[in-house]
Amino acid sequence: MSNLDLDYEILELKPGASLEEIKVAYRKLAKIWHPDRFIDAPQYQQEATEKFRQIKEAYERLRTNRLKLKQANHETEIKTHSTNPEFYYNRGIENAEIEAYEDALADFSRAIRIDPDYLKAYQYRAFLNEKLGYENRAKSDFDKVAALTDKSPKTRESKPSPSQSSTRSPISESSSSTESRVSQSPPAHLNKTIWQQTNIIKKHRGKVNAIAIDPKGKFFVSGSSDKTIKLWTMRSNQLLRIFKGHSGEIHNLAMSPDGEMLASASSDRTIKLWDCKKGKVICTFGGMFSGHSDVVSCVTFSRDGRTIASGSWDRTVKLWDIQTKKEIDTLKGYGEKIYSLSLHPNGRIFASGGLDTNVRLRQIQTGKLVRSLKMNSAILTVAFSPDGRLLVTGGYDCTIRLWSLETKEEPLILLGHGDRISSLAFSPDGKILASGSWNGIIILWNVKTGEKIVKLKEDSADILSLAFHPRGKILISSSANKTIRVWQSLQSMKNYQS
Repeated sequence: MSNLDLDYEILELKPGASLEEIKVAYRKLAKIWHPDRFIDAPQYQQEATEKFRQIKEAYERLRTNRLKLKQANHETEIKTHSTNPEFYYNRGIENAEIEAYEDALADFSRAIRIDPDYLKAYQYRAFLNEKLGYENRAKSDFDKVAALTDKSPKTRESKPSPSQSSTRSPISESSSSTESRVSQSPPAHLNKTIWQQTNIIKKHRGKVNAIAIDPKGKFFVSGSSDKTIKLWTMRSNQLLRIFKGHSGEIHNLAMSPDGEMLASASSDRTIKLWDCKKGKVICTFGGMFSGHSDVVSCVTFSRDGRTIASGSWDRTVKLWDIQTKKEIDTLKGYGEKIYSLSLHPNGRIFASGGLDTNVRLRQIQTGKLVRSLKMNSAILTVAFSPDGRLLVTGGYDCTIRLWSLETKEEPLILLGHGDRISSLAFSPDGKILASGSWNGIIILWNVKTGEKIVKLKEDSADILSLAFHPRGKILISSSANKTIRVWQSLQSMKNYQS
C-alpha cells in the first residue's frame, strides 16, 4: 500500500477522492477526534491526540497532492483548449448546472474573447447575469445578442461544429427578431432560487448561540457566550445597542409577539426580560434562591405575550407571569437536560426537546402532557410549522424528522447532514425548512417534497442558531466561530425595502 493510499484510508476515503471530498472528510474526522472533546474523558485523550495528528498529516499530504495535479491539469487544459471557444462554452454550462455561477460566467467570457460573435455564449451569459442580478451586464449581453441576430447569416449559428449539438445547448436556436429573443426562457436550472451570503458580522467575542428577529423585520438580536446581547438593524446590519446584565453565557433569545420585549436565557440560571427600545432590564426571573438551579438553555413567549416558558439543564420547564413577574408553575418529569422549546401557533401548546430522547408536547397554561414522541437520540432543536400541522426535530443522530400532528404516521426523515442537527427554522409561509448542523452546513429543504433546495456552507464552525425574516427572503445564521451571517434570496434583493 502506497503512502497516499494509507492517507486515503486514514480519512476513510477511496483512493482518488476529489479535493472537496478530502476537505469534507477531514472536517468531519477532525471534529470527532479533536482532543478538546475528550477533556471530560482523560483516559481517551492521548488516543484522540494521536488520531488527530494522523488525520491532520494525511489531509495535508492529500491536499498538496491534489493541488499539484489540479495545477498540472489546468496548465495542460489551457495549452490544449486555448483557442477552442466550444470547450469553454460547454464547461460554462457544466459549471452553471452545478451552480458554480461565477466560474460559469468566466468560462462564457473566455469563449467570447476567442470568438467575439459566439451568439450562444452571449445568450447564456445574459441569462446568468440576469439571474444573479447583474442588470447592466445582462442588458449589454442581450443587446449584443440582438445585434448578432440581425447580422448576416455568417454568425456562429451558421457554422455549427460537432461540439455544438442540440443536446449540449440549453437554449434554442435564435430567431431573427429581438422580440422572440426576449421571450426565450433561460435554462431550467437557472430558474432555481439562489441564496447568497450578503454580509458577515464579526462583533462578538464569543460563540453566537442565539438569533431572534423582531416580528416587523426591522431589527434582530444576537446572544453570545461573551455574556452580551447585541441589537442590529436589519437593512444595514448596523449595531444599535448592547445589552449587558447577565453574568453568564447567553444561550437563547425570544422576541415578544409585539416586538417590544426580549427574553434571554443564560448559564447564570436566570431569564431576563428587556425593553428593546431602551435596552434596559424590565425584570429578572430566578436568582440565587429561586428559579432554575442550572443553566437556562431555552425560552419562549406565549402568543398573548403574558407568559414566558423556560427550559433548563435542571430537567424542568418553568412558566413565568410577565405581569406579576412571578413563577407560575414548574413542570417536571423530564429525564435529562432540556435544550429546546417551541410554541405552537395556536399559543396553547409548546414542545420541548433534550437529552432524554423524548419530545413532549404540553399545554402552556396547565402543563398537561398532550403527546410524547420517542426519538432515536438526544434532541437539540424542535420547531412547529407556521400552520401548526408539523413538528420538526433534530439532534444527535444527524437526521431531521417531520412529524404530522394530525395523524399518527411515521415521520418524514430528511438526510443530508454529517453531524448533529443544532438548529431548525421554518420560513413564514411554511414552504421552506432551514436546518443547521455542527458540521458548518445549512440546508434549505422543500417541506412538501422533502427535497434539498440549496446547501449553504459556513467555515466548518458549528451552526448554533437560524432565523427567517418575516418576509421569508432573508435567513440569518450564527455559529461557534463568533460570526453572524446574513443570507438572501437573490430574487428578493432589489425588492427588499426595510
